[in-house]
Amino acid sequence: ESVLSQPAEVWKMDCRTVTSQEVLAQTVSFAFDICHVAKFHGLACWFSCEFGAGVPEGLSTGPDEAPTHWMQTLCFAGLTSDACYGLDVGLDDRVEGSLSWRALGRGLVLELRGAVRRKLAGDV
Repeated sequence: ESVLSQPAEVWKMDCRTVTSQEVLAQTVSFAFDICHVAKFHGLACWFSCEFGAGVPEGLSTGPDEAPTHWMQTLCFAGLTSDACYGLDVGLDDRVEGSLSWRALGRGLVLELRGAVRRKLAGDV
């Protein structure tokens, strides 16, 4: 009930061909259509992987899957302002923007940029 849109793939990586630069730093675009009226707090990010031909099972850390120690990453929107965090969104509003990350030691620096495109009113 707290997921406001259908999941969408925003980045795909092939472990056989990916470069270290692609893993260490990346910017991806996203766009999600809101499915029901609720308050918007940010993005939930998770991964799914397939192990290739002949392996019937994959692994997903999505919110509808059994919990794993990897869990999901939550990227909260505008915690330092009232602009987006807790914003009321409605059916068919659209959240779009970009998510960037870069490795910093054993951690990551994440940057979330975006806007809510209102179906009936102006953008936020």
